[in-house]
Amino acid sequence: MVSRKAEGETLLISKTENNKIDEVLYLQHYSEGWGTEFVRKFDERPCTQTPHYKNSNDGWRGWFYSYDDVLAKNFKCVSIQGDSETLKQLILHSNHSQKSSIFIDRAETILHENYGDVEYWRARRSMRYSNQLVEAANVFRKKHFNSEDVKDKTMLAEDWRNEKARRSAVGGDYVGIHWRRRDFLYARKAELSSVKGTAKILETVCEKLELKRIYLATDAPEEEIEELKSFLKDGLEVFRFTDTQTFNDGQIAIIDQLSRFVENLAI
Repeated sequence: MVSRKAEGETLLISKTENNKIDEVLYLQHYSEGWGTEFVRKFDERPCTQTPHYKNSNDGWRGWFYSYDDVLAKNFKCVSIQGDSETLKQLILHSNHSQKSSIFIDRAETILHENYGDVEYWRARRSMRYSNQLVEAANVFRKKHFNSEDVKDKTMLAEDWRNEKARRSAVGGDYVGIHWRRRDFLYARKAELSSVKGTAKILETVCEKLELKRIYLATDAPEEEIEELKSFLKDGLEVFRFTDTQTFNDGQIAIIDQLSRFVENLAI
């Protein structure tokens, strides 16, 4: 939620103390695109896609980070084109500025001030994962897939400035799937395959690539994972990294990404 100080200049996080959120601002791109030039602007517009919010008798309900008892008084779709300063202007210098609490959804729609410049890409390319997480992923790959960077030709230079463009990587002898469920299912149910449909896709890919092992990265509940396994034909094995005693959810998500695949699917 976003609130503001009395002088109206500084944005800060504020608790709603179990009251309804005054307004949800659902950010979206302009349906007509940028046009011939990029102009920073925002407008209240009809929703370009069906939002995952529903108006009920007691208020607007939606995906508030899985908190089912959170409600909002109002909901608006806002087309926005710009950076964080544009979002600040939207909140402080419009009819939203008098609200005590605002929930900003799809904030990834806006760009930060230095998005896409030289320093932005240098910073991104220089980033490396924690050695502890890399080691955990390497041990898992070696144990279950006999996969390692040297053999699979997936070595990564410690210093990004020493990287050379190559297309020699062969990957490991398995297929990786990022199976999106939970909040993604809530928001885009019509776009996703069913559990049985996902199993069919995996069977087709494994048959095409002549593979028997599947690495599964997912936030799906255990019952859905077991259901997926039950639909797969005999001979296909599903592997997951599940050491929750040592690593938290965020670290496991990074370990998931550290694996290299023959073919990587997002379903």
